[in-house]
Amino acid sequence: MTVNLKIINIILVFFFFNYIHKLYFHRSYTSIVISNFNFEEKERIIQSFFIKILCIIIEVIILKKIFSYSSSEIVTGFFFGAFLTVWPAIAYFKLLRFPYYKYKILILARYLLYIVIVVSVAYGTDKLIFLSVSGKEIYYLDNSGIGIIISFMLVVIAPLIDYIITDICHVNLEKKHLDIYRDEVSFMLDNLDLNIEYVGNKYQYEIEKYSKQNNINPKLILTLLALENIYRGEKLFQILEKLYFKIFYEKAIKKDMSLGVSQMKISTISKTLQVSPHSFKRKIYTSKFSIRVMCKYIKKILEEFSEENDKDIYEYISEKYVGSTVSKSGKIYAAVLRNYLKREELNK
Repeated sequence: MTVNLKIINIILVFFFFNYIHKLYFHRSYTSIVISNFNFEEKERIIQSFFIKILCIIIEVIILKKIFSYSSSEIVTGFFFGAFLTVWPAIAYFKLLRFPYYKYKILILARYLLYIVIVVSVAYGTDKLIFLSVSGKEIYYLDNSGIGIIISFMLVVIAPLIDYIITDICHVNLEKKHLDIYRDEVSFMLDNLDLNIEYVGNKYQYEIEKYSKQNNINPKLILTLLALENIYRGEKLFQILEKLYFKIFYEKAIKKDMSLGVSQMKISTISKTLQVSPHSFKRKIYTSKFSIRVMCKYIKKILEEFSEENDKDIYEYISEKYVGSTVSKSGKIYAAVLRNYLKREELNK
């Protein structure tokens, strides 16, 4: 069997044990790569970390004892297995793309730490535990039960580091709102941190000015703008959107397109200002105009909301602003707002 095929087999074994771990423990407790979860069940989280380490130990022993894979093959295979686990999130968050913000660095550091932990545990198992259980002497430790316990303790330091770092970086979520689309909401919340820093730096003056004029918490407007920036997508799509608007404005009106940094529909802007869509054609893509109208519309939504409504305020905002809370995107939108702003007063 070639080296490349052996490494692929090791990666498949790694993914198989990861899958088994996720079946037993909820997704929230399975890995350092998921930072958004409720930290009330700390005992279960710590237990999961140790089970994760135990899975890696078992994998290494199986690969060494049954398949006779070399140390370099095992370490290489586990490295690529861990890397492929976090790479989708790194690509999704564009963590390697400049500029680098505080939250982007924190998330990237957490993912890199996950790779280090997996590789260090695999290496430690190969060099310490496997040799101990095989009856061979290792370093200054003997082969007694005490020696094996000390060896094991050296390996399980990793999950404690995992726990501490994740505890620092976590975002607390209310579980009852995230049973559906939990992964999507978790990814969106991490991505939101990155976009909030970008949007806040770019539109700070407009957000503060028009939020104050309408007695709205600026954090609500900042969060909405950051969410819309995520949904808008790549810069190329934003450029194409603007070109289409300039060339085919009449068609944009008929299609009732969402435009500008606030991504408000043309009909909504028209109703909010009580003017014809043609009257704001030249201003619709200016951030000043877009955020001003957005704040005015959000003020109206907050004033119309009633506590007797069967929806909470976040579902109500999502319904009015996005257009739906029935769709998947509407539910995710409401869940993200709820968990990011739940301790905030929306009116100021």
